[in-house]
Amino acid sequence: MIKVHVLPMHGHSAGMTAVKVGGQERYLLIAGDAGYGRPSWERQVLPGVEWNRKETAKSLKRLRAFALDPHCEAVLMTHDREETKDVFVL
Repeated sequence: MIKVHVLPMHGHSAGMTAVKVGGQERYLLIAGDAGYGRPSWERQVLPGVEWNRKETAKSLKRLRAFALDPHCEAVLMTHDREETKDVFVL
């Protein structure tokens, strides 16, 4: 069974959300505009525009934790050109 979870990722905007797709063993996270790309969560680089700086920093820390989870296949962000995989099989 594949599950879809909508997770709050406040910061860039008040209602920013991420979508976790998959199960316990394998999943991916679609993080939209929670940051500009991989450097955002890797190095905690805040976007130039944010609704709440503190919440943005908190969300980027959460994204980093997801990305480091061995069960996470990918953290996909709207402006990220580094992810080269086109299809994920969960």
